[in-house]
Amino acid sequence: MPGVPRSRGCNSCLKQKKKCDQAKPACSRCARLGIPCIGSGEQKYVFKPVSFTKPFKTSFPKARKHEKSSQVSIMHKPQNSSTLLQAKFVAALEITDFRYGLNCYGDFLEHIPKILGHSHALDASVDLMMSALSYHYTHEVPSQVLAKYGSGLKVLRGLKDKKGTQLNFENVAAFQIVTICQSWLGKTDDDLKSHRQILAWFMDTVTEKGWSSPFELQLQETSLVALFFEALVDPRIDLEQYGNRLSLQPRQNTLLHEPLHYVEEIKTTYRKLQDDHTTIQHRVESVKQQKLPSERLQGQQKLIHRLHVAEAILFTAALALNRILRATYLDDSVLLLEASTLANELITVAKAVSHYRPLGASYIPPCLVAAWAMTSVWNPRKVTLRHCSWNISTIILA
Repeated sequence: MPGVPRSRGCNSCLKQKKKCDQAKPACSRCARLGIPCIGSGEQKYVFKPVSFTKPFKTSFPKARKHEKSSQVSIMHKPQNSSTLLQAKFVAALEITDFRYGLNCYGDFLEHIPKILGHSHALDASVDLMMSALSYHYTHEVPSQVLAKYGSGLKVLRGLKDKKGTQLNFENVAAFQIVTICQSWLGKTDDDLKSHRQILAWFMDTVTEKGWSSPFELQLQETSLVALFFEALVDPRIDLEQYGNRLSLQPRQNTLLHEPLHYVEEIKTTYRKLQDDHTTIQHRVESVKQQKLPSERLQGQQKLIHRLHVAEAILFTAALALNRILRATYLDDSVLLLEASTLANELITVAKAVSHYRPLGASYIPPCLVAAWAMTSVWNPRKVTLRHCSWNISTIILA
C-alpha cells in the first residue's frame, strides 16, 4: 500500500528511524533506554480520509509533441500531356447545359476519355476540340487553334492515303470530332472536299471487324446520321448495309437518286415517315407530362432533346420524298399542302429548340437548308426557312 512502512519494528524505532531488532519482550534499544516497546513485529497500516465527491479540477490539454511522419505526401499527382487532355475533356463532358455541353453531339463522346493515349489521330482531334471549344462563339480564332486544325486534317489525310492501313474505331471517332470542330470554325478544306465520303470509307473499313461495344454502336449511330444528310445529295454513299442500325429507311438514298424505278416504294416510305412522326409527337407529349424527381429531370430533358433531333431529321427526309412525289404527280394538291405542313412543322421545331443555341441546336441548320432547297420557290415558307437557318447558323458560328 502506498505510504505504509514495510518495517515491522516497534513504534519508537520507527519514529526515530532506527533499525529495530524486534527482540522480545523488548527490543535492545527500548531495553537500553528503559522505554516501553510497543508494536514490535506487527504490520503497520495507515488510514487516509477518502471523499466520494471528486473535487473540481481544471484540466488543461497537454501539448502533444510534434510527431514526424515517416511518409512524404505528394503535392501533385503525376501527370503528362495525355492525362491533362483527359482531365479537360472530362470537365467539358460534365457540362449539363445543352447550350454549351458536348453531349448533344453523341453519346460516344462519353467513352473517349478511357481510350485517349492509344491513337495519335484521336488525341490530336480531342486536343483540337478542347482548344476550339472556348473560341467557337467569337469571330476571331487564334492561330494556335488553326494550326491544330491543320495538324488534325493532316493526320486524317495520312490515314486515308496510306494503303493497307489498319483503321480502327478511334479513327472514326477522330474524324467525327474534327468534323464537329470544322462546323465551329466555319472552315473548309480543299483537299478533303467531301468529308462524308471519307467517313463512309472509314466506316466501311472498320465494319469488317464488327460493331459490338457500346462505344462502337453509339459511334456508328452518330456517324449514320451524318452520312444520311450526305446521302441525300451523293449517290456514292450506300447506307443499305447499315439498315438494321439506321432508324430511317436505309434505301432512302437509292430512292432519291433513282426515283423513277421506285415510285411505289417512295410512296410507301413517305407514308411510313408520316406515321413515325405521329409516334414521335405522342412520345414527346408523354415524356413532358411525366412528373419526375429533381435528380431525374436532366435525363428527361436529354430524352426530349433527342426526340426533337429525330423529329427534325424525319421532317427533312419526308420533305425530300414529298418533292419527288410532287414532281411525279404534278396535279396532286394534297402533296403540295403536305409539303407546306412539313415545312411549318420543321420551323416550329427549330423555334422550339432555339433556346438550346449554340451547341444544342447545331443539328437544325442542315435540316433547314435541306428543307429550303426542296421547297418550291412559290412557297411563302421558303423565305422563313432561309431566315431561320441564317439566324441559327449565325449564332452557332458567331
